[in-house]
Amino acid sequence: MIYKASEHLKYQIEWTKATDSEWIYCGSIGEVKFEVVFEHIRMHFTGSNFYISINRNESFQSHSEELFTRIKDFVGLKDFFIWDSAFKKVIEFNHIGVFRKGVVLT
Repeated sequence: MIYKASEHLKYQIEWTKATDSEWIYCGSIGEVKFEVVFEHIRMHFTGSNFYISINRNESFQSHSEELFTRIKDFVGLKDFFIWDSAFKKVIEFNHIGVFRKGVVLT
């Protein structure tokens, strides 16, 4: 259900422009700047429960205490979304080593 909700809501996201683009570089596998990733996650989200949407089989729920450990192997390697528990705030990660932050317009 996480993946299905993510797929439905991703077309309603308003992306925040970081500079000229909404995409922020964090590095691909082997060179990921995790301090950049984790700082943006901490600044963007306020809650402690998250939904990670990768695909139909690999999506899962995570608590803030374990979030960084659970996503560390995906950053810069897979496309995925991190959603807050209300599916209102989101960060999308792309396998090429970039991410962007947004909110769902309702």
